[in-house]
Amino acid sequence: MVRLRSTVPPFDRAFIDLMVPHHESAVEVARLAEQHATRTEVKQLAQAIAESQQREIDQLRHWRQSWFGDSRGDTGPMTRGDGQGSSSTPAADEHGH
Repeated sequence: MVRLRSTVPPFDRAFIDLMVPHHESAVEVARLAEQHATRTEVKQLAQAIAESQQREIDQLRHWRQSWFGDSRGDTGPMTRGDGQGSSSTPAADEHGH
């Protein structure tokens, strides 16, 4: 949240760029819960979460495209929304790390 407080305009774009990967992670976890949870209540809640979060992702991407001319908000769950991913670098991948 510190990055949002210090973000220069447009705040809206930074918000979208951070929320899309956050929501994508929630969808991923909810889908896992749908498949692996043992309680019906958990499976039902997971399905509702996945559906609502996906609708919000779609809305955020639409706004990003409409307002800023691109869909960079589609950064995927392994990035921080600023283009600097938290996944390993290609050099590290070559060495199996």
